[in-house]
Amino acid sequence: MDATPIRLGQEFSGYAQQVGYAKERAQKSVEVLREIALGGTAVGTGLNRHIDLPKKMLQHLEQRTAIAFTRRKIISKRKAERTQWSKRAVI
Repeated sequence: MDATPIRLGQEFSGYAQQVGYAKERAQKSVEVLREIALGGTAVGTGLNRHIDLPKKMLQHLEQRTAIAFTRRKIISKRKAERTQWSKRAVI
């Protein structure tokens, strides 16, 4: 017998601590997941989408989940490359 005997209260104290840690991790993940990319198109440019789509989507999601989401703007790789080339051409 190499195991150290513990009381039932000590055992459940360990379980309670693990639940607390899991809750903290879940809350931190919600913070990261609050940012949503809402370009409104397949490639994320927003071309041909309604101007209020991102705002309305954020409101809808907040009503459904009670989580205050924020919009994250994504610049496509191609757009970033064009911007870099246009800056070089001006120089």
